[in-house]
Amino acid sequence: MRQLEIMEPARYINVNYETQDVSIHRCVRDNGTSLMEVVEQPIFPKREPLKLELQHFVSCVQDGRQPLVGIGDGKRVLEVAVAVLRQIAEGNEGARLRQIG
Repeated sequence: MRQLEIMEPARYINVNYETQDVSIHRCVRDNGTSLMEVVEQPIFPKREPLKLELQHFVSCVQDGRQPLVGIGDGKRVLEVAVAVLRQIAEGNEGARLRQIG
C-alpha cells in the first residue's frame, strides 16, 4: 500500500495514494470528561495523476510553454533514486545521502 502517515500531538493524518483517500483522526473531550475519536474524511475530486501529467505535457508542447517540472528536475530525481538504490544494495540503509546537484 502506498500511503503517507503523519503523526502529530493532536492528530493523525493518513493519505492513501492508491485510493486517493485522506483521513484525519483527532481525539476530543466529550462534555469535558471522556475522550472521543473524531475522524474527518475530506472529499475532493479523484483524478489519475499520470493522465494529468501527460495532459499537461501535451498542452505545453502544443502551446510552446515550459512544463511545471523541467528536465533538470527529472534528472535530479533520478540521481537521488539511483543513490538510494545503491545505498540499499550496499547494505547502508542508515547511511546519509550526500547532497546531489
